[in-house]
Amino acid sequence: MDAISPSYLEKLSTALARSGLGLNWCAEVRLEKKLACALPKRLREGGCVALSFGYESGSQRILDLLDKGVDLKLAPAILEAVRAAGIGAQMMGFTDFPGERPEERQATFGFLLDHRKLWTLASIGPFLIDSPERLCNI
Repeated sequence: MDAISPSYLEKLSTALARSGLGLNWCAEVRLEKKLACALPKRLREGGCVALSFGYESGSQRILDLLDKGVDLKLAPAILEAVRAAGIGAQMMGFTDFPGERPEERQATFGFLLDHRKLWTLASIGPFLIDSPERLCNI
């Protein structure tokens, strides 16, 4: 599973909290509005210690072209709620998308810099499209 939905995470977290197992866990998620409210606190109560966000780009135009369904304006509130709950946030982004403008590439880095106090770990790599045959020969 690439990214877990907030509703599934909530059910999982509730079940883990009730189980008393004391497990710590992490998940890959999208920057979804439901994570800007009380949900991160409930996730932490269920043992969540980190969430990895594929924010992809600091450019809303690029996100829209990718059909990510993410509104970057909501990201700071989401990351603040996650931080306040005591959950680490990993940010994963890319540059060099087809049609990406230089200022959009810079916005991907700028997004991380502007919100540095809200994430724990970040990575940005080049977006590559390649054939499976070539990748197997690397």
